[in-house]
Amino acid sequence: MSSKVLWYWLVENHAICAGLVHVPRTFLAEFLLAALIVFTVQCYYIMLIWRLLEDRWCRKPLAIIALLLATMSFGAAIAVIYRATTDTTLAVTIPAVIIPACIQTAAAVVADIYIALFLCCILYGQRTGPGKLNVRHHLRDRIMADVDSDISLPMEFLSTRSRLQEWAGASSNESGS
Repeated sequence: MSSKVLWYWLVENHAICAGLVHVPRTFLAEFLLAALIVFTVQCYYIMLIWRLLEDRWCRKPLAIIALLLATMSFGAAIAVIYRATTDTTLAVTIPAVIIPACIQTAAAVVADIYIALFLCCILYGQRTGPGKLNVRHHLRDRIMADVDSDISLPMEFLSTRSRLQEWAGASSNESGS
């Protein structure tokens, strides 16, 4: 909910019960803007599916189904806004917008899942780089490479440690005598 809607209900209509039963116009504008943004993003990804499936037989049906779902979601959002603007009283508005609001939400969710699944399938088939990676061999080779490149550091540490132990032993013998 936007801050303007909260301002309308909590500040402008504070202690005015009649103001709490109306849907503010800013809520409708925000709902329209959110639906438009969702529709635009879905259309972008549908266009991406269209481009990635160049020269494939399934290009047209996949894009048309996704576009129908996205358009149905946006159309239901327009229906919600239309019904909410005809009467701004909450008691009338809420029952009038329940069905289109449910259709809008369900169609948007189904469209998003549909687009995500097909993008995953398409991009999985077009991946580049090395084949399957054997994790054990890769980690072993990586560790061995690190050990080979950093072998001088542990050797210096061990020689310094043994010198310190010798010095500590010699100094404790001198103090004990």
